Amino acid sequence: MTATHVTLLDKGPQKVIATEKVVSPLPPGVDGEPIYFRQIVKLLLEDGSEVYGCVHCEYVSDSIGSVRPHLGKHSPKGVGRAARNRAAAVRAYQDLDELTLGEILDYAQKGLDVAQSDATIRTRLIEERDEWKARAKAAESQLAKVRNAFKGLAGE
Repeated sequence: MTATHVTLLDKGPQKVIATEKVVSPLPPGVDGEPIYFRQIVKLLLEDGSEVYGCVHCEYVSDSIGSVRPHLGKHSPKGVGRAARNRAAAVRAYQDLDELTLGEILDYAQKGLDVAQSDATIRTRLIEERDEWKARAKAAESQLAKVRNAFKGLAGE
């Protein structure tokens, strides 16, 4: 979020004096460090109050609970699960030195599952595209027939 000012219904325009990361309610990561929201920031305002904002746009709210559902407006539909699975697989590969062989094999299987899921989604999208393409061509053909019929009536 690049906002330098926000307008709140109850307080009017306010200048943003600082932006901070927001700690997620998730337990700390493997390294013991807190996990932060990547798409939500805390905005400290000139009157001393705090609001939460979306990093993609100017949306702000008094609670994180209002910003989280808003974030769906910034991601394409149907990508969520595959993206989460890929992110989990990537996190798994970060600390291979500390994993047992069994854990490494489990993560490898998860990566394979993600790849298969992505291939399935791609196949489904191609099938849907082809179906809609055929329907669009049929509709264009029918529309051309209707236009020709009207031209014939207009010419009489």
